[in-house]
Formats: sequence, C-alpha cells, structure tokens
Amino acid sequence: MKLSGFKKVFSMRDRVYFVIVKTLIAFIILGNIVVLSYVFLYPRLVFMVTHWGASEREILLSEGPRDNPNMEHLRGIYELMYFVNDHSSEDSVVYFINPQFSKSEAYKILLPRKIQYLDEQDVDEFSLPDQSSLKTPSYIVFRREDAPDFCRRDRVIWDESGCGIYKVR
Repeated sequence: MKLSGFKKVFSMRDRVYFVIVKTLIAFIILGNIVVLSYVFLYPRLVFMVTHWGASEREILLSEGPRDNPNMEHLRGIYELMYFVNDHSSEDSVVYFINPQFSKSEAYKILLPRKIQYLDEQDVDEFSLPDQSSLKTPSYIVFRREDAPDFCRRDRVIWDESGCGIYKVR
C-alpha cells in the first residue's frame, strides 16, 4: 500500500454533516449580526440621522439614542451645567454645594471656569470675600434644600429643577 498522495476519503454521511454544521454556524452568525444591528446599530443610526447638523448642546440635551438608558440621568446634569454656563462668566470660580456628579462631567461644559466642591462642613466655614480682595468672579451653585444662609434670596437665579446660582461679591 502506497502512502504517497494520502487522501482521507469522506463518506457521504460525513459530507452531509459537514454541510449541515457549516450552514448552522452561518445562520447563527447571521442571526447574531441581525440582532446586534437591531439592538445597537439601528438606534444609533436613527439618532444620528435625526440630529444631523445639531450643535453639541442640542445633542447633550436631547433624549439620546434608544439603546442608552443612562442618557436621561446625564441630561439632567448637562441641563444644570448649561444653566451655570449661561449665568456665569468664563473667568470665574464656581462652587458646587453637595454635587451629585463628577468634576469631569462639569468640566465638559464649564471648562474655562475653575470648579470647587463644597460639602456641609465647607459651607459653614465658607466666608464671603471682601469686594476688594475678590479678583475673579465667584458663583455658588446649590439645590434649594442646600441653600446657604448668607445667600440673599432675591439675588439667586433659579432653574426649573430647583437649583440656584448666586454670584458672590
């Protein structure tokens, strides 16, 4: 028996199984592509088409794509950041009392400003600077329930969510 040109001979049954397994794997791969496209790709494409040409502000304040349920939480944060952005100057220091977000989320919109966080103890120790020693404008941002005692209520600017901004003089 010569072994040159060794060839394995498949039976007809082996060939049928090979075709069935190959077809089954192709259908599994195709099914996965269809499901992943419907769940992830389609909502992103719809979002991109509906917000084509929109500004960064409009996109961040939008409802977001259907596949991103965290966007609603972020939209509330971005609404507050744009509120602060609209009511403060770029060369200022912004103090947040008991914030519910990270500094990176705040800096995404308020970048030229300096950002400081104050907790309950820091607010008690916070003193209003003299107008002569004040070199840069300062603002304090707080929720209605965290309003410091030294803020004059008639000079606080409130947004719809119950957050206020007070210019420190």
